[in-house]
Amino acid sequence: MPIKTFLIIILLLIIGCNDTYDDYRPYGGERSLYIIHADGSGLQEIFQENGQISNLQFLPDGSGVVFKARGNLSGTFLYQCATGEIIPYEDPSSPDSVWIDYDWSGEIYLINSVIPDTVNLTNDDKYQYDPVLTADHRSVIFLEQSSYEEEGYFGIKLVVMDINSRERTEIARFDERAEVLIYPPDRSLIIYNCTNGWFNQLWLLKTGSLTISKLCDTFSTYGGDIDSGKTAIVLEAFSGDNMEIFMIDLASYVKTKLTDSPGADLRPKFSPDGFFLLDLASHIKTKLNDSPGADLRPKFSLDGSKILFEYRLDDKSRLYMIDRSGTNLKQLSPEHLYIGYYCASPDNSLIAFTGED
Repeated sequence: MPIKTFLIIILLLIIGCNDTYDDYRPYGGERSLYIIHADGSGLQEIFQENGQISNLQFLPDGSGVVFKARGNLSGTFLYQCATGEIIPYEDPSSPDSVWIDYDWSGEIYLINSVIPDTVNLTNDDKYQYDPVLTADHRSVIFLEQSSYEEEGYFGIKLVVMDINSRERTEIARFDERAEVLIYPPDRSLIIYNCTNGWFNQLWLLKTGSLTISKLCDTFSTYGGDIDSGKTAIVLEAFSGDNMEIFMIDLASYVKTKLTDSPGADLRPKFSPDGFFLLDLASHIKTKLNDSPGADLRPKFSLDGSKILFEYRLDDKSRLYMIDRSGTNLKQLSPEHLYIGYYCASPDNSLIAFTGED
């Protein structure tokens, strides 16, 4: 197996919790952007939008926060920490100046934050969803519900569209349901989760060649992650009566069960460095937190020393930070906010997050 023993993942153990919540929300977001010091002081609401705010990321030097907005203002913006000013942001080396979104009616849009401009790519009465823009910005890959009346087939089609010509090509068909599960930042491959009753199949699409192959059969699957070398994925899936963590080698398609516990092991994440909370060689698991609620969507800081996560109890959502050792647990967000995206500055001194009352 090409996975080295230094590749590790983090998972948070959730006892008796059936809550599932996406770590990555490519098509959602909240209405307000906040920034706070890591010691819990100095909370500021720095931007509010009558729409969505998403995809937060600190600049490499920590001097500002880049985010996307869609509403009265649409585009990519930069909050400058020193001045408090918010300005349009353009990074020519980043594909994030152009991105894909879709609305609840099933129309797919191409959004260019540099012009700015929004183009309806599909503009029909069919329902399309989960679009992924290829790295060269020439094509968009999406899922489309088929019409039995028009096509004599009911299910989900995987389609690629040339953005310039709008020509569509069907890549594959799935039976009942399908959704995007994981893809790396360069979008060179996409993992699809396809449901047929209680059973799931995972399919691997290589976006360069548009070839698709089945990874494995599995039970209900929700969250996961892909390592930086794109050699393996980790995900949560039912095993018996419990949710456990599995790893799938993307070269051999071999599936390995990593956990076996009475609780629900959810939201696995690869760490950015060589330390571990769950060692892939020994499968030794270190429990970080013990709480009555649900600890969700763990995210490492850039240096791997801190973990941000959402804590949910009694329909309330809170943002917490904890050291990787399991010490220095601190609540960062106020009680009244529902937490969306979040990230830490490179030196871990500031935390940016989205929230909504």
